[in-house]
Amino acid sequence: MQFLKGLRDRVRRGEISTSIRIWQSSRVRVGGRYSLPPGQIEVTSLREISLTDISPEMARTSGFVGIADLLKTAKHGPGRRVFLVGFRYLSTKEASQQNKALSRRKVVRALAAAVLAVALNASAPKSFAAEAVARPALVGNQHDLANLLTFYAEFVSHVRTERRSAAMMS
Repeated sequence: MQFLKGLRDRVRRGEISTSIRIWQSSRVRVGGRYSLPPGQIEVTSLREISLTDISPEMARTSGFVGIADLLKTAKHGPGRRVFLVGFRYLSTKEASQQNKALSRRKVVRALAAAVLAVALNASAPKSFAAEAVARPALVGNQHDLANLLTFYAEFVSHVRTERRSAAMMS
């Protein structure tokens, strides 16, 4: 998302948190991040509205004097669809912290999926598979990686023990 030079500092300070855009189709998505150096814009809402829904107040909160001033800037190409975009500015530090949190969540989810796949498909007792499924806090809590890793270690140890026992019996 691009902003007029005259609006950029107000966006960075949080004075402007909505924008009216006229496009053929949406060019942003909720949760998407777009560069506005030195930080980023994170889209928090996206709603299609009609041209008649635009009020003088909307124009002012989007950083313009009035509707006519806004419409001169809002139209991008041959578009006819009107979008009300809500956003917030993330400083470089905030964006970095959120990116790290997202990365940790992705790792935990991937580990959880791997543990469940192994637990459900391995030749382990059904109690282990049932426990993995029955403990949603274990796999749903992104902040408790230790519990997930402990469960995984116990499960792997149990499978190894079971395999050794089976090998000795053969």
